[in-house]
Amino acid sequence: MKKIFITGLTGFVGQEILKNIDIKKYQIYALSRNDQVHDKFSSFNITFLKGDLSEINLGLSEKELKQISDTNIVLHLGAYYDLKGSFSTCFLNNVAGTRNLLTLFNSFNSLNEFHFVSSIAIFNPENHSHFYEESFPLRTNFSDHYSHSKYLSEKFFREYQFNHEVKKVIYRPGIITTHSNDPLIFKMDGPYYLARFLKDNINLLNKIPVLPLSFNKDALLPIVNVDYVAKIILKGLEISKDQELKTYHLLIKNMLPLQSLVGLMLHAYDINAQVFQNDLLKNSQSIMFKYLKIPPQIIPFMFHSNTYDMSCTINDFKEIHCLSFDEYNEVFLKSLMNV
Repeated sequence: MKKIFITGLTGFVGQEILKNIDIKKYQIYALSRNDQVHDKFSSFNITFLKGDLSEINLGLSEKELKQISDTNIVLHLGAYYDLKGSFSTCFLNNVAGTRNLLTLFNSFNSLNEFHFVSSIAIFNPENHSHFYEESFPLRTNFSDHYSHSKYLSEKFFREYQFNHEVKKVIYRPGIITTHSNDPLIFKMDGPYYLARFLKDNINLLNKIPVLPLSFNKDALLPIVNVDYVAKIILKGLEISKDQELKTYHLLIKNMLPLQSLVGLMLHAYDINAQVFQNDLLKNSQSIMFKYLKIPPQIIPFMFHSNTYDMSCTINDFKEIHCLSFDEYNEVFLKSLMNV
């Protein structure tokens, strides 16, 4: 039985992993800031350690450090996710947190693998490029501090030198959305902000002829269902590693054009207003978004023009079905209606 240390296990992806991980294969230790979650997950065979990624040695006691000193695998899911978060908060939790985790487990010679969950947010969404899994962009401008901190975190992880041989795996999911079999969603992100706005303003929008928005009509929505992310990560813990570093992009196939999504949402809410698409609105759209309570940081994704290679993912995880949008369409739209 392998000993695994997991951060972010109580989060959106973490809970999906928790439902499906084979507890017969792993002795699981998990980091948590909150004592109360221990009771919530008491039915699982997990040892929770109260600590904080932003602290040296994760804020753990000498006794707790000894408990995890023979860890074989680290799965780093934990991150501070807030598109409106300050740079200091994002940096402390995501960049310094990753550094603290690496530094601690580098001192344990039993560590064999370190799995790091990054994000396609490391790429400039308006770059008009096709990105390969092994590539890492040179980037200096960011529209939000979360993306900046994830970029710096992955850069630090990629360049980090362990003092013994450790296999490193990076997962880059897109915008993580609802389970492929369950339209209930418990997080607000990306398209869900727009769905909430439409839902809350149906009567108003039916009184006006147009909905003024600025976006690239060819922009593609880079989403992925949460169960696919969890399945890939769990399988990634099992497969043999033939390279020191592997990177995987996690997205649905045939990403949906944003214009099609907006049309589907208007139809689903029975809103008759027509979208008035005008690029001249782009500069003033952030002001409008603040009024509508939509984080203006998602504006760059409304001009998202990138595509992402998934050759390594498809090749290494042939047995895990990657949904196309046509297969995911119905449950995804239901999830938008449930916000």
